[in-house]
Amino acid sequence: ERMENEYAAEAAKIDGAYAIIKTPFVISEFVGTVGRTLPPKMVVEVIEWGDNGLVVRGTLRETSEKASLLLGRYVKQLHDDPKVGPGFRSIVLSGLERGKDDALSFEITFHLREHP
Repeated sequence: ERMENEYAAEAAKIDGAYAIIKTPFVISEFVGTVGRTLPPKMVVEVIEWGDNGLVVRGTLRETSEKASLLLGRYVKQLHDDPKVGPGFRSIVLSGLERGKDDALSFEITFHLREHP
C-alpha cells in the first residue's frame, strides 16, 4: 500500500507538470486556420505569443462600418472553429483604428484557457 501511495503521488506530480507545459492547441494548425479563413482585404502582419495567449495584428482595407462588421463575424467564426475556439477562454476584437493610407489597423486577442 505504501508503494501505491508513493506511485500515486509521483503520478500526480507528472500529471501536474504535463498540464503546465501542455500546449492547448498546435500553433501550426492555428496559423493555418487563420490563414485559410482570413477574409478578403484583411492582412495579418504579426502574431505574438504571450503568457496569457495570442495577439493577432493586421490591417484591413474597408470602411469603418464594414470593417467592424467583418471583424465581428470573423472573431465569432474563430471562436466557433473546432480547431481554434476550444483552446481559448475568449477571443475578442481588442483594437481597431484608422492608420496610414486609409487602412484600418486591427488587433484580435486570444485568451488561453487556464489548465489545472
